[in-house]
Amino acid sequence: MVLFFQYVNLQYLQLFKISNFEGLTGDELDMAIQQKIEEYNSANLIGIIFSVTLVSSLFFKILFNLFGENYIPSDKWTIMEFQSALINIIAFTIISNLTVEDIKNTDRKQYFDILVIFVVIFTWFRFFTFFLVIKGVSRHFITIYKMIKETMAFMVVVICYMMFQAITFMLLFKEYSMDTYFDLPLSLRSMIDFMNGNYNRTTDYGREEDLHIFLSIFHLFMSKILLINYIIAMLMTVYNGMREKGDFAYKSNRYEYIERYQTALSDGWGYSELVTNPAPLNMVMVVVLPWIFNKPMFKKVADIISKTFFWIENLAYMVVLVAYSYMLIPLIYVKFIIGIYKNLPICKFLLHLIIWIPFGWFYL
Repeated sequence: MVLFFQYVNLQYLQLFKISNFEGLTGDELDMAIQQKIEEYNSANLIGIIFSVTLVSSLFFKILFNLFGENYIPSDKWTIMEFQSALINIIAFTIISNLTVEDIKNTDRKQYFDILVIFVVIFTWFRFFTFFLVIKGVSRHFITIYKMIKETMAFMVVVICYMMFQAITFMLLFKEYSMDTYFDLPLSLRSMIDFMNGNYNRTTDYGREEDLHIFLSIFHLFMSKILLINYIIAMLMTVYNGMREKGDFAYKSNRYEYIERYQTALSDGWGYSELVTNPAPLNMVMVVVLPWIFNKPMFKKVADIISKTFFWIENLAYMVVLVAYSYMLIPLIYVKFIIGIYKNLPICKFLLHLIIWIPFGWFYL
């Protein structure tokens, strides 16, 4: 599903590239843009439908909590699914109402581009949450999250320091170097460049030369030596702590993920079918909603749907397994020839080879 959302959103970025309309003017440009809009809207409608199926997952979970025997608490995956679906619906709806003038106005179009890119990134974040239940990846994701969380307060200190230095350098040396300290954003950029060792020594600061050198050395010491090493020490502390707590965090996430299905499957009236089927397959459960107040009838219909899904899945697996088995026949056929060649004398090998070549296919 995440790949489909990426396809729809990337279709927008691909169809409405400025390069697609270079050299076109007047009515020809309007017709080209309108054609692209109609082409995008065909995929956009399907995207809205798929997003609605994700929203319905939360709706079905609410129904389960209302009518089922057990209660499923909210979890991070449900929340991310709902947020991702909601953001996609908003983006798809806005972009589906684009006009030719919106595309021709590059400043206005830039806002739509940013919206689509944000949706693409957020959709991938939803997909990444499923890595939390994979042991080899979960620890790294959790460790990075903890590192970012622990350094947020420190980043406030860094920002305050950088702002203080940027204002100081701007007030003292603005008249000597307009290219470096003309305003606050430019001065702040210069402080970041200094921290990375990219500083300019060709500017003459007149009588303030010694002061500029002293403040530059002080800034390099504070930012490149003290602050950077301080944050490295913080990150190492978090990393060492997560080496011990990482497995526990992974097991906690795995338990939370399994719990929502385990709780649902313990229901005795078939309401588990409301939450165990992923989107967009969960929309099939719409047909049982008329019997949601009639538990015996709901259980019968839900059992039919459950068995239908079971046999569809297993028939698909059987087809794949049979196809895979047939694909292995040529490999096994050749490997058998190599095996008898390695383990039998040449006379017996030729005898077996004469028998194997015509009849080996039938045997396999």
